[in-house]
Amino acid sequence: MYGKDRYAAATGDAESVFDDFASRVRKMLPSETQDMIATFILFVLLPLGFIFEIFAVLPQYHEIFSEGWTWRVCILSYLGINAFANVYKMITVGPNGCTSDLPALMKPGYHYCHSCQLNEPPRSHHCPGYLVCDKCALRRDHHCSFAAVCVGHFNQRYYIAAVCSLWIISFTTVWWNWSFMWSSLGGFSAMQIWQLIVPHLALLARVMSFWQFLCVMVFVFALTVFLFLSYLIGAQLFCLYRGQTRVEYLMDVHAYQLGFMENVRQVLGRHWPLIFVSAFVSSPLASDGLSFMVRGTESLADTTKNVSYQLGFMENVRQVLGRHWPLIFVSAFVSSPLASDGLSFMVRGTESLADTTKNVSYQLGFMENVRQVLGRHWPLIFVSAFVSSPLASDGLSFMVRGTESLADTTKNV
Repeated sequence: MYGKDRYAAATGDAESVFDDFASRVRKMLPSETQDMIATFILFVLLPLGFIFEIFAVLPQYHEIFSEGWTWRVCILSYLGINAFANVYKMITVGPNGCTSDLPALMKPGYHYCHSCQLNEPPRSHHCPGYLVCDKCALRRDHHCSFAAVCVGHFNQRYYIAAVCSLWIISFTTVWWNWSFMWSSLGGFSAMQIWQLIVPHLALLARVMSFWQFLCVMVFVFALTVFLFLSYLIGAQLFCLYRGQTRVEYLMDVHAYQLGFMENVRQVLGRHWPLIFVSAFVSSPLASDGLSFMVRGTESLADTTKNVSYQLGFMENVRQVLGRHWPLIFVSAFVSSPLASDGLSFMVRGTESLADTTKNVSYQLGFMENVRQVLGRHWPLIFVSAFVSSPLASDGLSFMVRGTESLADTTKNV
């Protein structure tokens, strides 16, 4: 009896695992006609075209399994595998990553989504119902029909890496097919250009053979893919340059423009050059998808780098080595107090009044300087230490150039 229970439990666990796997697969499969056609092109036509290229086109230049054929096939195969690995990660990670809990209270910058009935963070938008997603995507860029998933905050890096890998492959195949097509047509001729424009009519008129028609169609398909991928890369570069998503471009939002390189890091992560090598390389994003850095809120270190902390050579030395900096070379035990506590620093334009106006703002003329220091009855202080000579300042504020009394500034004038 115990054995039967264990068998039933094991069978039930296996069924639940299978059901869970099946449900995940169903979620990954497209449900809209537009997505079905696009995924068919990506997962069926492109691999078939790649096989045709390496076994039909490339052998025209390099014999199969020769050194030249092998290393070209290996490089393009790596790029193809990397592209589909990025597509897989783009689908499984999704635009929202692991973020599922949104605040019940409306935070500043949030807006309410009536479709999801949730508070959306800034830059998030709802994917329309006629597409497969029908949910909000963090920092939504667009819906990718080829993967049947929205491209957003957490999966845009995979989208860009996949498109770039496919672009390199398509560029190479267009280069190969151009020569391959003309060799099959018997050489380049201006009179044959019409056959490229309407190859089906040339086939019906028996001007070209079916093999020539197939070569022309393969070239046209490769060129179409290349031009489309070039458009996708251009659109992404344009948005990265402007610090926008495709949605924000249409809405004319410019608040997130932090400069091209910072925009790249915000979208592709800290280790962005490595994402083109492998889909499994970690590249942490600066944002959690719920809040974003906007123009004018960069850290002080970024906005004033190499500029605001430039106080002049000698002041820079004192800031780093301390007030008694010449003595630190004599002994390690000499005290040389630093001007900063390490938590805040003097930047250009925020020096103390004594530094910015040294030998300038307190220069009121010799006699006025004497009165400021020795007092109103200054000649009498040399007679007795007990003579009263009131000072003009209380020690907390001082007269600077331009604030003298009218009687002083216009005297003798």
